Parts: sequence; structure tokens; C-alpha cells
Amino acid sequence: MVSGLIFLGPDLCRRLEYIRAAVDYTVDITAAVTRLKAWPWWTRPFMSRILPELVRLRDHRKDMKAFLEPVIGERRRLKLAGDRLPDDALQWIPEKAEAAGITGITDLANMQLLLTMAAIHTTTLTTTRILYDSAAHPETVADLREEIRTVLKDNNDVMTTKALFEMKLTDSVMRESQRLNPPFSGSRPILPPKALLTSRGQNCEDNRALYIPSNLFEPQKSDPHRFYKLRTTDIPDPIGYKSREQYQFVSVTKESMSFGLGRHACPGRFFAANEIKLILARILLEYDIKMPDGIETPYSNFSVGVTNGTDPTKKILPRNLHQVRREKVHLQFQKWAEEYGPVYSLILGTKVLVVLSSDQAIKDLLDKRSGIYSSRPEMYLGSMVGGGFRMLLMEYGETWRRIRKIVQNSLNIKAARTYVPYQDLENKAMLVGFLEQPPLFIDHIRRYTNSLTTQMMFGFRTTSLDDPKLKQLYHGFEEFGKVMGAETAALPCFCVDLVRAQEQEGFSDEMAAYVSGSLLEAGSDTTSATLIGFVQALLCFPEVVKLGQAELDSVCGNRLPDLNDLPNLPYIRGCMKESLRWMPTVPLGVNHAVIRDDEYMGYKIPKGAGVMCNVWAIGHDPKRHSDPRRFDPARWAHDSQTSAEAANNPDASKRDHFVFGAGRRLCQGMHIADRSLFLAISRLLWAFDFRRPVDKTTGQEIVPDTEELTEGLFMAPKPFRAHIVPRSEYKAQRVREEWSKMTELLDSELQWKAVPEGVIWRDYEPIGTQK
Repeated sequence: MVSGLIFLGPDLCRRLEYIRAAVDYTVDITAAVTRLKAWPWWTRPFMSRILPELVRLRDHRKDMKAFLEPVIGERRRLKLAGDRLPDDALQWIPEKAEAAGITGITDLANMQLLLTMAAIHTTTLTTTRILYDSAAHPETVADLREEIRTVLKDNNDVMTTKALFEMKLTDSVMRESQRLNPPFSGSRPILPPKALLTSRGQNCEDNRALYIPSNLFEPQKSDPHRFYKLRTTDIPDPIGYKSREQYQFVSVTKESMSFGLGRHACPGRFFAANEIKLILARILLEYDIKMPDGIETPYSNFSVGVTNGTDPTKKILPRNLHQVRREKVHLQFQKWAEEYGPVYSLILGTKVLVVLSSDQAIKDLLDKRSGIYSSRPEMYLGSMVGGGFRMLLMEYGETWRRIRKIVQNSLNIKAARTYVPYQDLENKAMLVGFLEQPPLFIDHIRRYTNSLTTQMMFGFRTTSLDDPKLKQLYHGFEEFGKVMGAETAALPCFCVDLVRAQEQEGFSDEMAAYVSGSLLEAGSDTTSATLIGFVQALLCFPEVVKLGQAELDSVCGNRLPDLNDLPNLPYIRGCMKESLRWMPTVPLGVNHAVIRDDEYMGYKIPKGAGVMCNVWAIGHDPKRHSDPRRFDPARWAHDSQTSAEAANNPDASKRDHFVFGAGRRLCQGMHIADRSLFLAISRLLWAFDFRRPVDKTTGQEIVPDTEELTEGLFMAPKPFRAHIVPRSEYKAQRVREEWSKMTELLDSELQWKAVPEGVIWRDYEPIGTQK
């Protein structure tokens, strides 16, 4: 494909008919030569007509002619019309051929096939051999990758011809690999036009093939740096060339004749050298390579005639540098924090990722220098999936600030208080779910957080996870008006406010859709995962249940806890903080990006670098929290801060957790999340006992594995079983009564009959009803 970009251009080279003809021709011509040589010379004219490989070669020529004929015809028309012509070999070759009197499509198609065959065959053999040899020298792979990164940085991340020339170590590795394992055991045959006598006294008669042996020095030693040192240092030159540049990969010299000599030297070697460097750079920036375990020496070639082939049955092991590990990646970043300290960096391809693994580093950079640390890294997938409008991933700028202002007006601490009626209703619905269908506790938690968010965002309750209106939301913002204008849309909501703001701010429907969807995603997934983690902790640490219930019984007695009890329930507050620390739903945060060069603790942080909050590592640092994998709410006995107060505390060590982010990217909905967590944790412990299920076969209690977590941006425990029962019949009856009172406020579809008292938007009218 790389060759095809030059030979035919980016569009034609990807056409399936070209790929089939070119690649299959290359494979079959090699096989055809081998098969034909196995026959006596006098039978070859006959066998060339019937051998399958040679029959296929003729078919490939016909296919290439059929493919190129209309293309060349169109280019000839463009030339006559004086239009601009493509700049590729398909244009160069016909122009040169016409000057020599060659105009037939068949001849031009054959030239294209031979050109492609020469490029594919030799470049594939050479590049594969270089990768095999490099895998046997892992220390050289690291040096190569560092050279490639340095050269790219010096050339504005563009692989120019100048950059390719500066890759002198790469060039040396290529030449040494070719020297030790040339694609041909002898150079191409030369046919002298007349008898000649060599300097060694050897007679060469007319038309007698002469093979020139290689002139190797220290032939058994493999030194990838050999030609790099000869080109860049003053070490003695064993050959004594006038210029050290004679040791380039493309040079045809007495110690390297793989490309031939003299007028018969391969004219495509300059193209091949750049092509191989581009391929190697791309591979080594994306992957690490090594030999399989137990194999230390480089693979040997196999030979067919004078051709030395790389054994296609051999393997090297690639490791994607972007995939640090496939599972439990948060543990890898924690391990590196323990090894390398609170600030370290990774090189992912050509990008730098700075990892912050201490509260002080986050305070110093993301909080105090938020003016330059509030952007997001460029994410190709994020722009593809979200069109660049997902607020979570949006780069720092004017658009983000405008959206943040609108969101802040709806989610600030004052506005958060007005959502309490929604939270109270959904919490009581969740309690009834636990009472009536305890095995589905995970579904009840998810519905609780999801319905709260849909009320705030879109104006309706999610009565179940199969609610059709919820599915309707994901068809796009154009559907929101239909949803909110329906009879069931009886609540004021963020989307109504956003639709009205569109007229003032000029937001597109698409942008408004992604903003609303981002808030739905963030508001429901993170809180539900935290609560699921809390239930899991209750099963693993049953003493927490007893201590929490004792405090609740002392303060609340026989009534349900409410938000007025928050100051008087320090252990329950500790459960909230510990849940967020112990099972952070975003273990590696969402990466920030620095918008200009900076320096911290002696480290240079380049513009555009990603900056990661190593949330898991900080929350599980034994210097910060003793016995960090133990769920212990008592560790927060003297901490009465809300999440917002802790985030803004000038003393970094006083921050309880980093789940809600930092700096200007701090989660704006944390006030609401705090209240949702408090109501859920306090009321679940007040109403229910949480016990480990028992294996019916063994009679043993089943303890959930706290290390079995889902992977991805958001993390949660994998599904587990729990035995959940009401603490008493009285408490069960109170749960039913509380829900019964709430249903009086709901219509037949379990939506609000009227706007509940205290909600922020008192002047709400559903879209479609305004006059």
C-alpha cells in the first residue's frame, strides 16, 4: 500500500482490483520462476504454457490492463485539455514511455506490474528481516524509537525527507541487517559485452554471467550501530572511503552490493530506503517488539536459488505501546507511581502523558495553574463519536466556557438544593425495589440514579430501565422536543433551559444534544457505580453495617433519615467519602492537556501533553490512607467537609478523594451527587440488612471479589450476589407507606402530576404549549 501511494496515488492504490492483480502477480511470479527452473531447459517453452502459476501471470496482466486502460485514457484526455495531472508513477511512466515510442496499454500495464513486483518483493523481504533482527536486539529498539521521536520533534512532527535522512541509526540498522542477510546471495548477473580480464587475472568471456562476491568485514559480528558510528564518529574507516556518507543504506559499495553495482544498481533503492524507514517508524512508535520467550538468536533465512527469504513461519511478539496492559490498567499506573514517584511520564507514540500521583501535584498544576491545564488532549475517537461536542472531552476554549456557564447555573450549590424532591422520590422508589425484588438490587440502583438524571435533564422519570422515552433520547436532539412536549413531560428540566439558551448563544441542535447526553452519562453512571461498590463493601466488611445502623438508630430512630440529619451522622458521611475513595468510578480520571510549555519539579512538560490524575493510586497510597484496601468509614471521623469544600481546600492533603476531578474541570454536579449518595446510603442501612449469600452446595458464604471490576473510562464492580432483607417488619412497612405517599403525587404513568414544591424552574411550561 505504501508503494501504491506513489505508483498510483491514494485512491487508485486502494482499489481491490489493483491490489489483487499487483499482489497476486508478485506472489505468482516468484512461484512461477521456481517451478519453471525445476524443469529441464529444453522443456520450459512448453511448460510455460501449462504451469498454473504462469497461466495466472497472464491472467494478472489482463486484469491490470483492464484496470489501467480507462485510467490512462482519462489522463490522456486531461493532458490534451491542459488540465492538471496527478503526480504519481502512473503519470511519469507513460510520459517517459511515449518518448521512447511505447504507447500500448499492454506494455504500460506490464511495466506497472514489474515495478510493483520489484517494490513489494524486495521491500517485504528486507523490512521483515530488519524486524526479525531488531527483535533480537531489544536495546536497539529503544534507541531507534528515541531517535524517531527526536527527529519528529525537530521537524514539527512531520516525516520530511530531511527527517528521514537524519534517522542515521535507523539507516545503520537497515544496512547491517541487509549486510548479514541480503535478499540475494549473489548480486545480479552482469553480461560483459566483450571478453575482459579482471584485476585478479580472471577471464570473462562474451555473454558469460559473472557473479560478484560480497566483500564483507567481520562477517560473523552483528552490530546494529556499525554504520551509525562510521558515519557520525571519527573511528577508523576500514574501507577508506572519501566520504563517510558512503555507509548509507542506499550506497552501493564493495562491502554492500545488495542493490547491485555500477549502471545496473537498483534505481529504486532511494525510494525503498524512505519507504522502509516510514514503515519502521510507524511500527516502532506504536509497538514494542521482541523475540518469543526462549529464543535469543536471530532467525536464519531460507534460500531458494540465489534468493534468501525470511521465514514466514517465524514470529516476533509485538506489544501495543498504547495498551499498557489489557486488564486492571489502574493497578499498573499505581505500580509505576510506587516505582517512579508522584510525577512521571509515558511516551505514547509521539505524544507525552504526564501522570500525577499525589494530591500536591494535582493542587499545584491542575488547580493553581488551571489557566493552562484545563484543556483535553486531541482524541480522534472522541471527535468521531461525539463530533467534538461531548462536554467531558471538549477542548478548553470559548465554546466550552459558554456551555460551562449554562451548566453551572443549573448545577451549582444553590440549584442543587432544589432537586431534593426528585431525589427523595427516586430514593423511595429504589427502597421499594429493594424490598420487593432484592436480587435485582443493581438494577434498582441504576434506575434510581438514571431517573433522577432524566428528570433534571429531560423532564420525565425513568420508571424502569426499559422505559421507551429513555431509548428515544439517544436518537438525537430533534427527538427531545417530542419527549418534553408530551403529556408525561410535567417537569421543568435542563433541556428546556438549554433550548431557550440556544436562541441567545447560537448552539446547534447537535451540540445541545451532546451536552445533555454528556450530563446524563456522567450523572447516572458514576453515582450508580459508587453505590454498587458500597453494597459490595458491606458484604466484605460486615462490621460497617452494624456501626452504620447503630448511628442511624441513635439519631433517626423509627423515621427515615433525611438531609437535615447529615451534620449529625459522621459515620454515614464517612461511608460516602470512603465509597468514593475505595471504589473510584473514574480510577484514572479524564486526562487534561497543557496548552503551553511548562515546568514542574524540574520536569519539562511540553505543550499538548496529556496530564492524568492517577485517582486510584492517590486513594490507595498507604502513606495517605493506612490499609487502603480496607473499607473503613471511621478514617473520616473528623472530616465534615463536603466534596466541594474538600476540593477547594488550600491544603492538598485535606482533600478526601479526586473522583470529581480538579481545577476548572471539577465536576459541577458534585453537590447533587453528595446528596444522592447520602440519601441512598443512610436509608439503605436504616431499612435493610446486607448479608453474604450462601452456596447451596458447600454451605459456605460467598464473598464478592473486590478486584473483579469492569474496564473502561468508568469502573464498577462486576455483578455479584447479595442477600438483602428488611431489618424488621416495621421498617418494611414504613418503606411501603413512604412510597404510597409519593404515588399520590404521580399520575397513572408514574410521572409527576405537578411541579414539586421548591424546584428551580417555577415558571416551566412544556415545549409546544407556549403561546
